[in-house]
Amino acid sequence: MDQANLVKAQSALIQAKSAKAQAQAELASAEASLGAAGDENAQSRAAKAALETAQLNLDFTQVKASVDGYITNLNLRLGSQAVANQPVAALVDVNSFWVHGYFRETLVGRIQAATRPSSP
Repeated sequence: MDQANLVKAQSALIQAKSAKAQAQAELASAEASLGAAGDENAQSRAAKAALETAQLNLDFTQVKASVDGYITNLNLRLGSQAVANQPVAALVDVNSFWVHGYFRETLVGRIQAATRPSSP
């Protein structure tokens, strides 16, 4: 019976060493797939570059007017796509436009002064 126990123990030892070697190989494989630490890691640099590109593309979706004014000629529908260098609207500067009118004498009596709308 002692011989049988010795054979079982040796077999268990061999299996444990084999499992240890397999675990070490898996650890080395996992460490290799992670790559270098910090800024030397190519996967980390690629993810940061993708994030910066996404932020830049998001920034490009925001349009800011150079002056206070009104948007005119805006004819967009759901699903419309803007094309580079093709205007989709016009901006009228609130401080630089005026209106000329030519009125018949018979209608001048009905004309009333209107208040100027507040700036946007």
